[in-house]
Amino acid sequence: MPRLKPSKSSSSKGKSKNSQLRNIDLKQVEFFIYRGNLDLALKKLVELEGRSSDKLDILRSKIQKSLIFTQMGDETGGLNLADQIIEEGQQIGELVILFDAMIAKSNALFELGELNTCLEVIKTAENILISIKAKDQPDYVKRDSKLKFLKGKIYRKKGELDLALNYLQECFFTIQEYGDQYEKAEILNMLGIVNASKSENDSALGFFKQGLEIFEELENRSQILKLTNNIGMIYQLKGELEQALGCFQKSLALSEKEGDKKRQAESLINIGLIYRNKGDLDPALEYSQKGLRIYEGLELKSELAAFYNNVGVIFQIKGELDEASEYYHRSLDIAEELGDKQEIATGLGNIGDIFQYQGENEKAVSYYKKSLALFEEIGNDINTSRLLVTLIQAHDKDTDQTFYLEKLQKIHSKEENKVINQIYRLGRAIALKSSGRIVDMAEAQQIFRKITQEEVLYISFTGFSMLYLCESLLIEFKATGNEEIIQDIKSVLRRFSHITEKQYSHFWLAHIYWLESRLALLEFDIERSQQLLKQALAFTEEKGLRRLAMEISREQIVFIEQINRWEQIIEQKPSVEEVFELTQLGDLINRMINKRIYRKEEEILDYATKAKELLEKWGEV
Repeated sequence: MPRLKPSKSSSSKGKSKNSQLRNIDLKQVEFFIYRGNLDLALKKLVELEGRSSDKLDILRSKIQKSLIFTQMGDETGGLNLADQIIEEGQQIGELVILFDAMIAKSNALFELGELNTCLEVIKTAENILISIKAKDQPDYVKRDSKLKFLKGKIYRKKGELDLALNYLQECFFTIQEYGDQYEKAEILNMLGIVNASKSENDSALGFFKQGLEIFEELENRSQILKLTNNIGMIYQLKGELEQALGCFQKSLALSEKEGDKKRQAESLINIGLIYRNKGDLDPALEYSQKGLRIYEGLELKSELAAFYNNVGVIFQIKGELDEASEYYHRSLDIAEELGDKQEIATGLGNIGDIFQYQGENEKAVSYYKKSLALFEEIGNDINTSRLLVTLIQAHDKDTDQTFYLEKLQKIHSKEENKVINQIYRLGRAIALKSSGRIVDMAEAQQIFRKITQEEVLYISFTGFSMLYLCESLLIEFKATGNEEIIQDIKSVLRRFSHITEKQYSHFWLAHIYWLESRLALLEFDIERSQQLLKQALAFTEEKGLRRLAMEISREQIVFIEQINRWEQIIEQKPSVEEVFELTQLGDLINRMINKRIYRKEEEILDYATKAKELLEKWGEV
């Protein structure tokens, strides 16, 4: 960068009539922005540029326009304009203009997901700020707080939450003294987001409510809708789904009244999310697709990739994998077009899940690795950790598991975060279990049990810990024949059943019914086994889990012949190993762990053949 000197114009004293008029115009622009009237703010800036011949006035106006473009969802437009201003600022040697343009550029880069590039621009802006000899003035302090605010947002997205919190808290103290209410509300909102990411939901709720009060005083309807949605998301995370639904419905009503199509679409999709979490998948899909159609009509792409992913997840839970894959690929196409690395990584991981469910492990791992590389590049520690534990699950070789576990351990050692801590312990336990050593398997069993007894941070972590725990207990039962172990497994399933009912996680609850049905067979309780299998089938059909219902139905057909013969089988006094093999309980748990519930027709037939061969031992076929 060329050596810069403050321009003479920056040191002029007094205020001309033109500068007074300009200040009035800028105050009007600020008023429109604070009220959320971005179109009017943009129109006023165009007017200001049209009647001004002052180079600095025009550049200041363009900086505001760049920020507004980014806020309105035109991040590329905001970035291009900021680059243009930076080039002009370098030519005239105006440091303050150059700094403010870099703030505008950083905002656009952040929204585009270019976090590392954004940090590089911020570093340059910091050096420029040091060169501005006005460190005791409020303007300097306020500009410094803008850098801290951006850093807080970036490190939150990178998953370095404690660092993000430090920057945002410093920024908040500064804004309380030198800032205005709008800036204070923005920081409160971001503090809420960081606390939510740390699973500190009560603290997050408090910050969001404080921010909402300020935006209500400012009558900024767009921000009111955003904060209302954020509060709804916290209620959802707390499992208070009716309160969450109330927030989203309020947001929907307000957005329809204001004619705010963007927020209307977001509210509909959030309502769909609540129904998805309640396990009511058909209304979930209806609301989500309605919101998606509105958003598509706005021709805004900034959040479209995330919305496509949301709809894809609903289809995935329903077991309609082709439809899920279609939406994931739509998301990926949009994200790649925008260069949104966060959503590209998310889409790649979701497509990997589809291949995993279809039993194509190599393809799944390939997509997981691509997703991991992007999350590592972005620096998002939480999402990186989730991908690492997924890859540990997908590999059964010690060397592969050790490689990913070491990466996970490095993230875990960076900062104390209860989400990452739980992910790390889950990954470590999976690796210990895979070693095959008795002492390692015993330690893994203790870790799995502890996670199942902890606060539910992600239902999938608790669910997989439950499955691994049951698997290890079954191995122990097969080795010892100790019937107390069966009671232990039943206790584990009951606890997880209460969790899934509270969290409305019908997908996992169906898994429990299915497992309990097989467990009843292991105890020769034929009637209860039939009852639970029917209950699982009815439940999955009622909740729209069509693929899972079909899978249970197909296995019910396979097992019905066996069940009819169990009375006579019992009389033969089979060994524990023979009964265990016939129930295929261990195989079912293994398929659930490896996301292989949905099987191909030939696999079902092979499974039926093996069951038939087992029954022939007792002369029953």
